[in-house]
Amino acid sequence: MEDIQMEMVLFPYRGYKYWLNDWQGDNLSPRCREVLFNMKHARACNVIERAFGLLKGR
Repeated sequence: MEDIQMEMVLFPYRGYKYWLNDWQGDNLSPRCREVLFNMKHARACNVIERAFGLLKGR
């Protein structure tokens, strides 16, 4: 394995509302059409990648 140098580290900030928190709980409706599209697109990509991973493992 090669040595990897990190130029930047991301730390969580107290009180910062993360994207996943927007979709937890009772408020499951997206704020706009772009957010809904991105959510559906990401979900579809995950399903497709999982299917290819299962097929590759056969």
